[in-house]
Amino acid sequence: MSTAQSPDPTEPYAIAHRYAAGELSWDEALPLLAQWHYEPSFQPANDADELGIEPDGSFSSTVGRALDDGLITAAQYDQVLDARDALRAAGQP
Repeated sequence: MSTAQSPDPTEPYAIAHRYAAGELSWDEALPLLAQWHYEPSFQPANDADELGIEPDGSFSSTVGRALDDGLITAAQYDQVLDARDALRAAGQP
């Protein structure tokens, strides 16, 4: 019996995977991806520090990975970014 935990189906990469598998429509997946509280992205300390690793749970390490893995399209990735920006503009974290 394995002691490994199953991935949380509400995490962004899992949401994208569920969308790609047909378990969610894009209309269902988009708000879930936009409203997720992502870990802060890597911010270089200076211009010489540009090879940072994105932390687990950041937008790039989850939604970006879903794009890289073909689970969502570039247009859908942009839709998530736009929806996140709209939520921030409306005062939501």
